[in-house]
Amino acid sequence: MGRSRKWLPWGLVVVGVSVCALYWWRAGGSETLQQLLTPRFQVVSIDFSEQRMVLRQSNRTYTVNCDDACRDFAVGRSYRAMDRGSDLEIRVGGQRIRCPIIKIEVRFDVRPGGVG
Repeated sequence: MGRSRKWLPWGLVVVGVSVCALYWWRAGGSETLQQLLTPRFQVVSIDFSEQRMVLRQSNRTYTVNCDDACRDFAVGRSYRAMDRGSDLEIRVGGQRIRCPIIKIEVRFDVRPGGVG
């Protein structure tokens, strides 16, 4: 009986941490974790006259409409963003701005020994 009572508090701690982790995950933790693990988007260029912006993430280049939000971005800076299908949701200064995607270009490594 002494052994089972010894492990009881640790078992309750594990169950408590598991319940808290599940609650956090369902409350948006999965999206937070995904954003932390996803490479940031770097602004390559901004065309204020056409209200368009070009961003690069690893081997992808996105051209998006940024409308009036173009002024919130700076060339050369990196931002956290999520590809939402037809929009790129970019986090800038604590807010989320949705920019419609115009074009996505994917570059492939074509050096000898590369995959593909």
